[in-house]
Amino acid sequence: YIEPEKSIILQIKAAEFIYSDRFKTSCTLRFPRVEKVRDDKEWSDCMTTDELKTLRQAGDGKLATRHATLDVDQPSPKKKRKVVRIEKPIAVAPRFRGTDVSNVTKESGIFEGREVCVVNGSCEYNKSRLETLIAQHGGGVIQNPDHNTYCVIADRKNIKVNNIISCNVYDVVKVEWLIRCLEEKHCVEWLPSDMLYSSPETRQWFANDYDCYGDSYTRPVTGPQLRTVFDTVETKSDVRRLTADEIAEVEMEYFPDDSSYGLFRCCRVYLDMYAIIADTSTKIMDCSLELASVEMRLYGAVLVDTLSDDVTHIIVHSHDLTRVKRFRETTRSNRRRPHLVTEKWATSCLETGQLVNERGFYP
Repeated sequence: YIEPEKSIILQIKAAEFIYSDRFKTSCTLRFPRVEKVRDDKEWSDCMTTDELKTLRQAGDGKLATRHATLDVDQPSPKKKRKVVRIEKPIAVAPRFRGTDVSNVTKESGIFEGREVCVVNGSCEYNKSRLETLIAQHGGGVIQNPDHNTYCVIADRKNIKVNNIISCNVYDVVKVEWLIRCLEEKHCVEWLPSDMLYSSPETRQWFANDYDCYGDSYTRPVTGPQLRTVFDTVETKSDVRRLTADEIAEVEMEYFPDDSSYGLFRCCRVYLDMYAIIADTSTKIMDCSLELASVEMRLYGAVLVDTLSDDVTHIIVHSHDLTRVKRFRETTRSNRRRPHLVTEKWATSCLETGQLVNERGFYP
């Protein structure tokens, strides 16, 4: 309890009075906020219970200015001045407007006789720049495709592109195709990887010339195009990755003499680089087999850290044979015992360009 004469006067703002049986006034404030501490008033200048009752009844409990005021003769607050808004004419947003190409100078006939609709561009080549380039190289530019439209250019799908696709009439081609035409200085044929959407006629044409991954049956491909084909293969859910052994079998069957870097493709090799066998935490510092490790990986070998049944070779260094006996004991129960050889076997294979017999390289 605080003595009244030691109290201060607060100016309170609230939404309304609400009933409450916790206070002797039988009411409390809803959403009260302290607006000001009235140091200019004495404690005795606070609102009386009669004034509180009058204020509560004046606006039926509401405290908004239009509902209640202590002074009934007080003039009502001035109405807010209406803000006059200037109506702007309805127009197409600048990013959707066509580019004025009437003053563009023609530089070549790359797109001569072709009418192109550009919907959107990339960060480097925006819509306006693409339309200017098309006009510079002899093409026509329109904002909505019709029966004369050669193709629709877009960098990404949006509402307009999806609406065009839903017509199932127009070919929607990526911006990269147009840039490639400019770089090669002629209108190049579309590739499956160039398309955001293909019309039924174009799909039929692709089906005759390309497989389902976009690889042509008859045309040579560049390195980047082949990379795109491989990326497409990887996105297919029905494609199973070949294991290292399966890749080795394919290489040995179809390309036995083409690449020396597949020399050890069929080998799974354990290198004696650990003080405790198969314990990678005990790796020997500056091990003599570090170079052999690099060479084996370079020429296609799969290096392993455990002596499992699929290990084909264990390589030890000819200057450190301390673990040879342990290797023989460990692999004795293996279903297929690996060849235990020195690093000289790998060196001999690299020198001759073929896998030599391991018999002469046992430690």
